[in-house]
Amino acid sequence: MKLYGYEIPQHVIDGAACFMRREPFTSAMLVGVIDRLLPADAKPANRLASRGDIAYRGADRIVQRERKAGRLVSDSKLRGIQFWRWVDKEAA
Repeated sequence: MKLYGYEIPQHVIDGAACFMRREPFTSAMLVGVIDRLLPADAKPANRLASRGDIAYRGADRIVQRERKAGRLVSDSKLRGIQFWRWVDKEAA
């Protein structure tokens, strides 16, 4: 997945997927996980973007992709914050 001219390594995407399968989560939680998994030298090609922008947009794209595939569903809203839950389609 390429964001702002930076190619996100596959281990970051795999780590985000593992996190999403564990328990209900918010997009902000996923952004934090992706930010921690990104290599220290991760810099976007676009000077106006930052490392945080990569993590934020990466989380957004992963949630969109998994939601459209039917693996993520809206779990609940707590004080206006959206929680997502992983649905194991193979087990159902």
